[in-house]
Amino acid sequence: MWFVIGAAASAVVVLVGRRVIAASQDTPALERVNAFITDVRRASAEREAEIRDALNLPEEGDE
Repeated sequence: MWFVIGAAASAVVVLVGRRVIAASQDTPALERVNAFITDVRRASAEREAEIRDALNLPEEGDE
């Protein structure tokens, strides 16, 4: 029974994965990943600045 469930789940993952890949052919995956990483770094830096300001901590490098 568990083998059948695992095989069915694998088939669903493969089918959904193929659809996702086919839909994202316009933008290469590496570019999307790099854009995501850039967005995360930017948001992280903004949030760190907000926290430092709220806690009255010196800016990074001013320590």
